[in-house]
Amino acid sequence: MAASVSEFYWLMAPGGVADRAVQQAPFQKTNIVSGRRRTSAELSYLNKSTSSMLRHYRAKHENEVPDTPRINSASRKQMLDEALLNFILMDCQPLSIVESEGFKELVQVLEPSYVLPTRKTIKPMVAKKYEEERERVKMEVQQAVAITFGTILMLK
Repeated sequence: MAASVSEFYWLMAPGGVADRAVQQAPFQKTNIVSGRRRTSAELSYLNKSTSSMLRHYRAKHENEVPDTPRINSASRKQMLDEALLNFILMDCQPLSIVESEGFKELVQVLEPSYVLPTRKTIKPMVAKKYEEERERVKMEVQQAVAITFGTILMLK
């Protein structure tokens, strides 16, 4: 993930990583290391001005697409897949909703590391959910003491 401007301000702030590096060796070029990545360029930091670093960041890194980590936990992904499936089934949404740009953007904002399943992946999930619900209803009917059916006839 690319560092943000605020992260660079933090790095360059008095007492920050770059400031400590300069205090240790003020006339040497310094490699700035953030928590996530190391810049490949060596930047001179002699006058304690942040403008060079910010110019470098804006020119080289600001438009980078942040490489968000994938969901590590299989249970988290399974929970999100289940929630998506329930959304599609309960609200009678078409399976193609996962391909809509607006929906993709919404999911990206809510959970940036979640990779939406494709329409082809969702189709067997719907079939599996149908079979599970069918078995659940079948068990309820078998365990029921009494079942009442009724109709309403409207005669003129």
